[in-house]
Amino acid sequence: MLLQATPIQWRTLHKWNDTGNQIQSGDSGKYIINQLVGIADKKIVLSKLDPNTSYDFLDGQTPAQVLQQLKDQRKSYNDLVTPF
Repeated sequence: MLLQATPIQWRTLHKWNDTGNQIQSGDSGKYIINQLVGIADKKIVLSKLDPNTSYDFLDGQTPAQVLQQLKDQRKSYNDLVTPF
């Protein structure tokens, strides 16, 4: 788990989180596969952080809170496509 990060590591994590956001937004965000890739990308980033510490680039939320939101979002996509 990444508890003591250098400024370069923090910038890398922040940039990686931004990549997940970009995949899920704009024109590319209209496809469910891109949403799922964005969720997976964010989960990788969040797994490297202390789950109970809030971070500015997560809008003051903890990684555990954001992971739960991502889990709920993924479940809603699964529920959406299950009938097909």
